[in-house]
Amino acid sequence: MIYLSRAPGPPLDRYVAAVWHCEMEEKPVALERVLPTGTAGLIVNLKEDRTRTYDAEAGYRCEELASGIVLCGTASRFAVIDTAEQERVAGVVFRPGGAAAFFRMPARETADSHVPLDLIWGRRARGRSWTCSSGRLRRWPRRG
Repeated sequence: MIYLSRAPGPPLDRYVAAVWHCEMEEKPVALERVLPTGTAGLIVNLKEDRTRTYDAEAGYRCEELASGIVLCGTASRFAVIDTAEQERVAGVVFRPGGAAAFFRMPARETADSHVPLDLIWGRRARGRSWTCSSGRLRRWPRRG
């Protein structure tokens, strides 16, 4: 497993605590709990353009099939993740209140949830292509 995390420099460091990247070998599908951290984050699934969420109160039923880029609001309870989705992921950990610089919606609207980025940014999110090449996340304008 490779896990890299870096604190950004100014001026981004006012809003973002860390930018991270994780790669691991393929695992059989299993569900794992992630404890709440009290911070909002952005997660990018670099392997596939989807993210599954699971409802622990409904027998871990797959509740949502969203885009591969999600805003994770501050959490008051654990979340359930699918280990098969964790092979190549990257993300951002926002400082308290830092997400407000990038997302205009109130934090209470994203609390305890995972919101697909295209639902927040609309055409701006769909007008970009997010790719992983040589272990680096790059954003390229989409053509055509």
